Amino acid sequence: MEPFIAEKILTPAQRRKKALVFKKSLHKRLRTMRRYANKIPPKDVMMAKAQRAARRLVIKKKKLLPPELLSLYPGQLTFPQKVALEKKLAKHSALVTKLTPKMYKVVLRQTKEKIKKNRQGPGETKGNE
Repeated sequence: MEPFIAEKILTPAQRRKKALVFKKSLHKRLRTMRRYANKIPPKDVMMAKAQRAARRLVIKKKKLLPPELLSLYPGQLTFPQKVALEKKLAKHSALVTKLTPKMYKVVLRQTKEKIKKNRQGPGETKGNE
């Protein structure tokens, strides 16, 4: 997995165009999400989730963001804040790469628990009744 680099950050015009495309394809994506809700995703999807979790862990542990901005990461950061964070995170790319397989196990366990909970149904509960 290659680390996320600053060139992938979108300009405001690109972001608006992508938002319109996402809005147009919303119902199609929802159908697909419902269909795959009770299945474990492929390994490459899980590794991408693990890499995001590893990045989040490095940002938190290395204090690359101030505490007040940490709660906003990643969706509500401004464009300059994202670029600055990517530059700081690039210095720790080896650590992210090292942590990704460890985070894969965590993400896989969480996914299995979520699927188990989904399959139980809304009215049923665990434990002895």
